[in-house]
Formats: sequence, C-alpha cells, structure tokens
Amino acid sequence: MFFLLLLSVLIISACKDDDEVVNLLEVDVAEIEIEADQTTGVFTITTDADSWEIANPATEWLSLSRTSGTSSIAMIMVTVDGKTPEVRSAELVINAGNAPPVTVTVTQLDSEFVYELTSNRTSLTIQRLGGSQTFDITTSAPEWSLEIEGDWINVDKTTGTESSVTITVSADGNESGAERKGKIIIRAEYAPQRVVDVSQLALYPSYNISPPEPDMTGVERTASELAQDIIIGWNIGNSLEVPSGETGWGNARTTQTLIDAVQAAGFNAIRIPCAWNSYADQNTAEIDPNWLARVKEVVDYCINNDMFVIINTHWDGGWLEENPFYSKQEEINLKFTAFWEQIATYFRDYDERLLFAGTNEVRADYGTPTTEHITVQQSFNQNFVTTVRSTGGRNAYRNLIVQTYNTNIDHGINFHVMPEDNVEKRIFAEVHYYDPYQFALQESGSGIYTVWGESFIPAGSGWWGQEDHVDRQFASVKSKFVDNDIPVILGEYGAIHRTALTGEEYEAHKASREYYLEYVTRSAIQHGLIPFYWDNGHRGNNGFALFFRSNGNIFDQGALEALMRGANE
Repeated sequence: MFFLLLLSVLIISACKDDDEVVNLLEVDVAEIEIEADQTTGVFTITTDADSWEIANPATEWLSLSRTSGTSSIAMIMVTVDGKTPEVRSAELVINAGNAPPVTVTVTQLDSEFVYELTSNRTSLTIQRLGGSQTFDITTSAPEWSLEIEGDWINVDKTTGTESSVTITVSADGNESGAERKGKIIIRAEYAPQRVVDVSQLALYPSYNISPPEPDMTGVERTASELAQDIIIGWNIGNSLEVPSGETGWGNARTTQTLIDAVQAAGFNAIRIPCAWNSYADQNTAEIDPNWLARVKEVVDYCINNDMFVIINTHWDGGWLEENPFYSKQEEINLKFTAFWEQIATYFRDYDERLLFAGTNEVRADYGTPTTEHITVQQSFNQNFVTTVRSTGGRNAYRNLIVQTYNTNIDHGINFHVMPEDNVEKRIFAEVHYYDPYQFALQESGSGIYTVWGESFIPAGSGWWGQEDHVDRQFASVKSKFVDNDIPVILGEYGAIHRTALTGEEYEAHKASREYYLEYVTRSAIQHGLIPFYWDNGHRGNNGFALFFRSNGNIFDQGALEALMRGANE
C-alpha cells in the first residue's frame, strides 16, 4: 500500500516537471567582425524573460552600450577602444531567465597603423648662409623617432615620448656650390611614416675676382662738384627694366638715334632703369652676359653724346623693391651683393660720367615705414656702397646714388641716414616727386585733379600740392641734404598726359600740365636738386612720352619746351 502511494506521488511530480516553460533567448548574430578601420558593431537580443544580462570578459578594450536590462528586445552597441596591431577576440555570454546561455564572439581585425602621427610641414628651406626652421610633430604613439638623410642637417632631438613637440632643424652655410637636399623621416611603431623634405640653396659664388687697386683717374670730382654739371635728365622708362625683355611693355628697342635726339632736345643726362634679377641664373645669381652687353650698349649711346648716365636696380618684379622685411633681408642682400659685384666689375673702367644707383622705390607699402622697413631698406643702401667700393679701380671713387625710403621726400627727411663710405663726399641722395597724386598719377576714380596751379584750379577747391607745396618740399630736401654737401637726384617726376579729355577741359589740362613741368623743374634746380623727367614711352591717354622711341622724333613739344624753360631760365 505504501509503495503504491509513493509511486503515485512520483508520477504526479514528473508530470509537473514536463509542463514547466523554458524562456526564449535569441541573438541575431553569433559573430561580430570589426574591420581594422572601424570601431563599432551591433547585435540584438530578443527574450521573454523578465531580465537579461551580458558577461564581458574583455572590458579593457571592449565596451558595451548596455550589460543588462528588462526589455524584451534590446540593441547592443559594441565599441572597441582603438586600433590593434594584432587580431583580438572576446566571447560575450548572454543569460536570460532559464534559457540556455547564448555566446556572441566579437573579433577585431588587426590594423597596420594603430596610432596617429602627423607633421605640420612637409618641406622647409634653410637660408643659404645657414640658419634654422621648425616643424611640429603630433602623435598618439607612446614613442617617436627621427631618421636624418643628409649629414648637413642638424636637429635638436631625434627621439621622444611627447605627444606634441616642436623640432628645430638647422644647417650651416652651404658652401658646396650646389643646392643640397635631404629628408627627415618621422617614425613611430604602428603609425604612418611622415617625411619632411629639407633643402638649401648654395651660397652665391664671389664675382669680385682680383679687384684692382683704387684708381682716381677720370673720377676725381666729388658728388657736389659733379652735380654742378648735370643740368636736367631723362628716363628711358619701361625699357631695360622690363622683366620680359626690353620691348615687353610696348616700347621700341633703344637706339643711338633716340639718345642723339634726347641730347639734341636739351637733356645732358640719362637715367636707365635696369632689371637684373630677371636676367640672372637663380641658383648662382650670374647675370646673362648678353644682358650686361646690352645695357653697356645703351650706356655707350649716352657716353657717345658726352652725357651723364645712371644705371640702377629697378622694380624687376619687386624681388627687392617690395621686401624690406627682416625675414627677407639676409637672402636679398646676398643676391644684391652678387649682382653689384658683377655690374660694378663690368662697368668699372667707365669714367665719372657713369653713376651707379643702388635701388629704386623700396617699400613695404605706401604708408609710414616701421623701424623694420627702414632698417632693412637702409641695409640695402649700405650693402650697395660697400660692394661697389670693394670692386676697386675707379669704383673705389665713383659717385654713387642711394635712395630714401620709397624715394619719398617726407620719409627721407624723417628717417634717412646716409650709409658709411670709405671715401668722402662721393654719394648722392635720391628722391622722386609725383605730388599731388590726384594730378600727377591718378588715372581713374573720384577726386582727380585735371589741372594744377593756383591760376588753374577752381577757386575754393582746397586742392593740395600746389606751388607752395613744391617749394616747401624741395626746401626741406635742400636743408636735409644739399646744405650738408649731399647733392640730390630727383630721379623721377612728371604728370600723366590726359589726352582723353576734350575741348576746353583738355586745353586747360595741357596748359596746366606744362606749367607744372616747368615749375617743378625750376624749383628743383633752385633748391639744388637735379631733375630727371620720367618718360615711360606711352603716347596714349595717361602717358608720359616726350619722344617717339622708334625714331627719336619729338612727340610732346609743349611738355619738352616747358621742361627746358624750367631748366634754363
């Protein structure tokens, strides 16, 4: 009886176990593969259990958006902490109620580059004389190193653990005679390699080979003595200073016929604006000998007429003229020295009728110069004088011309200091005059003055720059320079010819322009300045031409006569 009762209980219990419900637990993927360039993956849990949870054995590199919850459907974001140099895996175990556990295997593929490594520069250039440059390294790698290709390249450190660091690269002057190039290779384990190219041009060779002893023959007179014989000069503008070639800006090639005509018209001096950089090898600074010969040919046209001649370093793309900055000073002066060693040597045997002018309108802009601008501009003047004197022979005594900042009179009065010279009283100063701008140069826009002079301008107009201004400006130049035995070249002046005007307006303009040329010329001479009229050869509207460049015939008789009245009365 007892046995039958026990058997009944066991049968009832067994039936209850067979009827117990097992929870649902499903995961949409069994494996998640995270590519080398990715950081996340996703899987979804579906369950009818009251709650679920995930066991994550790789928390040091693998994180989950959730590790437990009560929702019946849950999307889980898997995130890795970054790239890995080797494949790594982890098994996530999901449990929910009495359902059998489910495993999801997460695998992250290996990456060639685990860390970031960047440089803010891919190339740098060391100046010819030597110096330094810097570049910055930024990296997430625990350590970085540098490999140097080029035994002339120096760096202040070659390894480090900093995440951000500035590297200083330096080199001595390049006396190899050729440009040298090298590389700095930046490396870190499991990071992309970076390269910084380093280059340095060679120092220019010296062109001052075996200078002769100083020779005063034919250059006996001082600047002030020579100035007594230079009456009025003319510019061959927009010709030999053109970077693309003498005729590149529309003027005919200069001839002996043209210079003969200029001399016959009453001028006894010629200023030849010259380009040199455009005709030089940029690696060696050697000037094309054919170009030197062409400039000499034009100089000789003038000497043949017993005229005084000035050759200079003109705008020429602005390589020097527009760069009075500390950052450019050393490099420009190196080239400037190379040029003037060649120019001075080539023309060394000419007598005192040939004068050298160092620069033209050196400026950073048209505003008041800073200390930097003045310092660098005056270093060009000093370099010019020192270089020419070093070439010996007649150049040891030749009269030279240096410029005020932007050849501006006010800046000259306020800032100019004459360079040192090893001979006395052999330097002229140079200024230019185009006041008032609204009359002399302004071609378009509002505020143009079409006439000049108190008897021409509208009553009550208040237009500046009239006769009293001319006299004040030239009087200040006289006081600063001429009265101190420093003669002054008025290297450029003039006013554009507004031939587009018509009728009475043109007639008034023409008459006032001729009056301007006469007045400025006379006032300059009265105050000890030597005037050189600016002629750019342009015969159209807003031009300055006096002559037809092709044959020497006079183009603007009225302007020419005005200049000569000013010079000779």
